[in-house]
Amino acid sequence: MRCNSKRLDDLVELYSSDAIVLRPNVAPAHGSSAIRQLLNAALESGLGDVELDCADIGVVGDIACLTGCSKMLVPVAAGRRHEETGKYLMVARREQGEWKIVADSWCMDSAQIRSAAQNAVVPFVRTPRT
Repeated sequence: MRCNSKRLDDLVELYSSDAIVLRPNVAPAHGSSAIRQLLNAALESGLGDVELDCADIGVVGDIACLTGCSKMLVPVAAGRRHEETGKYLMVARREQGEWKIVADSWCMDSAQIRSAAQNAVVPFVRTPRT
């Protein structure tokens, strides 16, 4: 994964030039320059070992929507990280034959939800498409 290898240029290249990235507790990043700054700050602070588990993909023409669960090591202090889980939603658009992310949002689960989720069995429910 490009985030885990800290290849910032390759990571930014995944996004459309007019994309928006929404992350918890920071202002939205709109456009390549702002997205580069946001991703660089995250990588420099120690974000890593990101895993995305895609639960569903929907494609209509040149637009795709991906949803799923995430797991990553998040910095909590200088040199210290802990694992957090959450959910994500990405919208991608086909641009000149390549898929580019146009909207990227994720949220982290609260500690209370994480501990309850470890003990619960939750079935995946897929709504039929018409």
